[in-house]
Amino acid sequence: MIRLHVTPAQGDPSERELASGDLVIGRSASAGLTLTDPFLSRQQARLFQQGGRWWIEDLGSRNGTWVD
Repeated sequence: MIRLHVTPAQGDPSERELASGDLVIGRSASAGLTLTDPFLSRQQARLFQQGGRWWIEDLGSRNGTWVD
């Protein structure tokens, strides 16, 4: 399980736990984690678990995906 701490450009920070599976992050209402940021793609990135480890995959976004 991982815990995401999300600090959007506008709005209050929040936390979300992800036990398994995958999570798409982006502006789209169909994304598992929707963020209203004009610099995000509709489907920016995907978090997923593989081999007991968590990975992040850029989904072809124009501005790229950075991990802090």
